[in-house]
Amino acid sequence: MALIQKRTTGANRAPSVQRFQYKARSAEEVKARANRSIGSRESYLVAEVDFYTPKAGDNNIRILPPTFEGAQHYGVDLHLHYGIGPDRSAFLCLDKMKAEACPICEERTNAAAEGEEDLAKALRPKQRVLVWVINRSEEGKGPLTWSMPAGLDKDIVNCSIDKSTGEILSVDDPSDKGYDIAFKREGMDEHTKYTGIQVARRASPLSDDADEADKWLAFIAEHPLDSLLTFREYDFIKAAYAGTTVEHKEAAAPATKVPTRRAAAPDSAPAADADKPTWDQVH
Repeated sequence: MALIQKRTTGANRAPSVQRFQYKARSAEEVKARANRSIGSRESYLVAEVDFYTPKAGDNNIRILPPTFEGAQHYGVDLHLHYGIGPDRSAFLCLDKMKAEACPICEERTNAAAEGEEDLAKALRPKQRVLVWVINRSEEGKGPLTWSMPAGLDKDIVNCSIDKSTGEILSVDDPSDKGYDIAFKREGMDEHTKYTGIQVARRASPLSDDADEADKWLAFIAEHPLDSLLTFREYDFIKAAYAGTTVEHKEAAAPATKVPTRRAAAPDSAPAADADKPTWDQVH
């Protein structure tokens, strides 16, 4: 016997389910999520900016002009302590940047005095130059911050001087008198090298779209490089170095972690105890 299914009338039919309405996130919300700090790692720049990371191989950029007070160069000179504490944070050196007491520099002095040369070297502040750039392969991202090595910045400046005439090529000129910069990135992390630095043979405008160029320039005018820096207080940096502010650890990252200085062994302790970690280092 065939199974007969009763047909429902319109009056008895279940009410229709309301269709899902998708709400897209704003560009600001997506960028804030992309740039947020993961774990407890500290950054020396505000979270609202986007960062440029040169890719392995060929790169082509345009350096943007400075918009901060009293600028004598397109970038801001930085002195940074990297790999600090369990989270391998980066901090601006209070001594070099503000002529104030810096706990990392103090640890470096103590390490050198006790003959721990490797640690003293690791704690030395690294020189970088913070610039605004346009990545020519991803112009849609607009202005990006880049903390380039000071050596690379020096190479770019040298390439900007005509050796025969002494003429200076204003690489950051946003008009049609500026120049793109090409280079290659080799290696990773502490083994990274930048080679083949070249200034374009011909000058070119910042963008073929004048409105786009104006928008980029307006953005960096509203966000001068010196306003992007995040300085931490002495006690904050000292606590981060000791690991007392860390709530949890992330998985191992490519950045090199700077070790803490070993406590001196008591006179009565065996010589072998000097190689054992202290209670603070273990915890």
